[in-house]
Amino acid sequence: MTIEWITAEKVYVGRRFTTGRWLGIEDGRIRAVEATPPPPGARVIDLGHAAIFPGTVNTHTHAWHALLRGLGDDRPLLEWLRHVYGHGARFTPEHAHLGAMLAFAEMARNGVTTVVDFFYLNGQGSEYALETIRAAEAVGIRLVLARTFMDWADAPATIKEDVPTARARYAELSKEYRAHPTVRLCPAAHSLYGASVQMLEAARGTALDEGKLWHVHMADARGAEEMIRARYQRSTVRRMAELNLLGPELVAVHAIHVDEAEVARLAEAGVKVSHNPSANMFLGEPAAPVLAMRRAGICVGLGTDSALDHNTLSIFHEMKTAALIHKSAAGDPRALTADGAIEMATVNGATITEWPVGRLAPGHCADFVVLDLDDPALLPDDRLESHLAYSLADRAIREVWVAGRPIVRDRRLTGLDTEAFTRRVREASRPFFRA
Repeated sequence: MTIEWITAEKVYVGRRFTTGRWLGIEDGRIRAVEATPPPPGARVIDLGHAAIFPGTVNTHTHAWHALLRGLGDDRPLLEWLRHVYGHGARFTPEHAHLGAMLAFAEMARNGVTTVVDFFYLNGQGSEYALETIRAAEAVGIRLVLARTFMDWADAPATIKEDVPTARARYAELSKEYRAHPTVRLCPAAHSLYGASVQMLEAARGTALDEGKLWHVHMADARGAEEMIRARYQRSTVRRMAELNLLGPELVAVHAIHVDEAEVARLAEAGVKVSHNPSANMFLGEPAAPVLAMRRAGICVGLGTDSALDHNTLSIFHEMKTAALIHKSAAGDPRALTADGAIEMATVNGATITEWPVGRLAPGHCADFVVLDLDDPALLPDDRLESHLAYSLADRAIREVWVAGRPIVRDRRLTGLDTEAFTRRVREASRPFFRA
């Protein structure tokens, strides 16, 4: 294939915006970043008065929840879970597809180019997962389907399965998408309270067999932590350590109720963390000890969680939220800087997804957002890096590219008939709200 060169007034390279840079793209990857113009006759796309920034990485969501947005408001986690599972019991593969399309469309419009969907509608077969993957393909977003192993007694038939079934269904799906350019699978287990020890061990064993990371909700709410302590006379982190479940292959989602010694234990084990600040606050939980985690060397990425326990799907939003929470908690405006928030939203997120994303550098996927430099929230643009974390509005996102092609252009999704899709979402969601 011929290299296509893309440039704009400003390009984010080496942790800052600079002028006079050209991205050489071939077969969906960045092959070169040059400071001199391409030779005469080369194909050049000049995006003009705009800034090119790496696509953001959402390390945790439940995409199907978007069809139910608003139905989980103002509830503590355990009540919220039972409420959500009640609706999930009525979900069909079409519902899963529409919910995922809605979530992925919103994320794409908001500059998310890679997402980890912690997916647990697996109890009645793989069609729900396949419809979610098809939704990601239709929108064009890059997907890690964190296919969940779950056997919680309180879960409905659309979610619950036994260990052999979970292993077999996962293996079949993983094999089918092994070579896909924008879709990957990894194993997940719901949590220490939502999965048996055997199910947790199956998810971890699958990850080790495939050389992949696995994801699990960890220490995610007061109620859940109290339940774990009552059951095992120890915390979630200590119980998982006792079960030999901590290791560099683990992504701990939330990790809110973790003390100083446990942070050190997670760091020593090489555990990675998906920090979901807005969702944590939405459910009335305190801030996770992210500053201590970062000081200990833990890789911390950002996640939105779902449209049912936060309701807004934007990693740019999470950057600001995370920075403000941790500045306030520490009483120090330097505690989490714009640069630190950007790192969590891009390169750390890339580590958690295991995709070469989050940087505009040779060998990385050609996934990026194009920002309108005339947007009021980005002016004056002498501190543009800071504006990304503290003032950027979603309306400033003009284009979004994944694998070297635009999935959003002129603020519209290129692969979706928005009007027809909107009608389908309204029709499909209405019965849940009337119930």
